[in-house]
Amino acid sequence: MCIRDRFEDEAPLNPAWSTGMVESGNIAPVQPLATYGGRATPGTGQDRLADPAASAARTFQAELAALAEDAAEAGEGGVEVAVREEVPATQAPREEVRAAASVAEVTSAPVRAQVEHMLMHSENQVAEALAHTAAAAAGLPATHDGAAALLERRVAALGVDTAGMDVVDASGLAAANRVSPEQLVDVVTGLSAEPAQDGVLDALPRPGEDSTLGERFPSPPARGAVAAKTGTLDQTVSLTGTVTTTSGRVLAFSVVCSEVDWQIEPARAAIDEAVAAVAAL
Repeated sequence: MCIRDRFEDEAPLNPAWSTGMVESGNIAPVQPLATYGGRATPGTGQDRLADPAASAARTFQAELAALAEDAAEAGEGGVEVAVREEVPATQAPREEVRAAASVAEVTSAPVRAQVEHMLMHSENQVAEALAHTAAAAAGLPATHDGAAALLERRVAALGVDTAGMDVVDASGLAAANRVSPEQLVDVVTGLSAEPAQDGVLDALPRPGEDSTLGERFPSPPARGAVAAKTGTLDQTVSLTGTVTTTSGRVLAFSVVCSEVDWQIEPARAAIDEAVAAVAAL
């Protein structure tokens, strides 16, 4: 079984995404195997790959070949590893693959660490892969639709009124998504009431950190008071999270600017001004 088949989508790109989202590098085909969020090298500014799983397989081959070469140079023998540009899908039954002796392995970061990375850097690819995986664990199809259905189900379980909500992807890239600021605030409030979910709010970006909020809110009191997830599309700019006022109150907030027509910086400035004013209360 090819690992790419672990996700069940007919097409690894969500049909709700515009071609511009792919061309701009905001997302790559959603596959269960990838390096660096669908990139060949680390860094959020690097280009996405057309086939992340195949690229990861080639990377794995290259690492094996390097190990074999090092062993041979050290006189430790070993085997030759042929690196193939085109990596064929295997038809071996999954149970046989699991039972086979391990040649090499890579251990995934814990889910909590992946969620932190996703939120801090607004990593769309990780959001989609995590949601697909979570959908399968919840008994739903590991598809774009299954991931979206799981998100709506989970939001409802937090006590959010989902009337009018329409979630079509996990990353929020699709223009067809419909979520109100009130619903986003209720999500934050619901998460704060569940001790098991405290890692989500703890991982929200903060000013001054290596995150999407790093350069915003340069002055107190907002500088040390805001923890929030950014959202940026060509027509929508948002910020959702918590703010601690100078009087010590912790408030959940969500500001969404729609139909900004690419006026992203003015929209961000208006949001920041509003949140900073709340922080000063």
